[in-house]
Amino acid sequence: MDVLKDYEHKSNNLRFRNIDELNGKLKKMTQDSRESLQVITDFDYTLSKYHDGDGVRLGSSWFFVENSPLLPLSYREKTKKLHDTYHPIEVDPKLSIEEKIPHMEEWYRKIIILITEYITDEKHFKEAIKDISKLQLRDGAPEFIRQLYSNHIPLLVFSAGFGEIIKNLLIQRDLLHSEYTKMHSNFLEFDQTSKKIIGVKEPVIHVFNKNGGAYIASTPPKETEEIRKRKNILLLGDSMGDLSMSHGIDGANENESTIIKIGFLNHNIDDFIDRYIKEYDVVIIDDQTMNFPLHILRLFK
Repeated sequence: MDVLKDYEHKSNNLRFRNIDELNGKLKKMTQDSRESLQVITDFDYTLSKYHDGDGVRLGSSWFFVENSPLLPLSYREKTKKLHDTYHPIEVDPKLSIEEKIPHMEEWYRKIIILITEYITDEKHFKEAIKDISKLQLRDGAPEFIRQLYSNHIPLLVFSAGFGEIIKNLLIQRDLLHSEYTKMHSNFLEFDQTSKKIIGVKEPVIHVFNKNGGAYIASTPPKETEEIRKRKNILLLGDSMGDLSMSHGIDGANENESTIIKIGFLNHNIDDFIDRYIKEYDVVIIDDQTMNFPLHILRLFK
C-alpha cells in the first residue's frame, strides 16, 4: 500500500518518520476494516485552525472566556499573567513531560479560581461564551467528522480547553452525534440550587494528562464499551503531550493494536520539526486543512 497514492493535494507540507512503516500500519488497519477503527483527537489547533487565511492567529477554546466582553479588563490581565508564567514551561523543549505536569495542574486550577471570582453563575457563563464565531474548524473537519459518523467510527475528542465551548460549537455545526462522538474536557460544575460555579469536574484536564485511561476511569463502563473493543487508532494532535492520548484504552497495546499518529506542527517549525518527526508517523506542517486525515479515512472501504 502507498499512502500517497491518489492523494489529490500537494504533499510538500508532509513529513514521514518512516513511510514504509506507515504503509505497513495502514495496510493492516484497512485489512482489519473500519469496524476495528476509532479516532482520538485533540481539539484546539488540531480540529480547529491555528491561524486564518491572513496568517492571524485564532483563538483556542480558553480564548473565548478570557476575551469575553462581559468580563472586565482585570480578568484578562490576570489570565495573561498566568499564561506568560506557565506557557513557556508547557512548550520548553528542555523539560520532560513529568517535570511539566505539576506546573500545568497549578496553572489550570488558578484559571478555574479566577473564573469563579468573575463569573457569577451558569447564566452569566453561558452569556460569556455565547459568541464563538471566531473559533474556526479546519477546512474539511466537518466532512471528516460526518464521515466518521456515517461509517459508525467512534470519535473521542480530548481537550485541555473548555468543554462547554467545544460542545456548543459542535452542536451549532450539527456535528455532535452522541452515539459516536465522546468528549473528555474541562466542564464547570454548578451548584444545583444557586447555579453558582463551585469548581470544575474532576479531574482537571491539561495538555499532559488527557488520555484514554483518565477518560475510562471517569466514565460509566457502558459509555466506553465501543472504544474499549476497537483496537486500531488514528490519533491526531498538535503537541508532544497529545502523543499519549491513546494510553489506557483497552486494546491499545503494542501486542494487538495499530496506531497511526498524525501531528499538526503549527508554529516554531525549525525548533520542533525533528522532535515531531521522531514521535509522530506523519507531521503536517502549517496546514489549516484536514486534507490528509480525510485521505487516510477514505482508504477504509
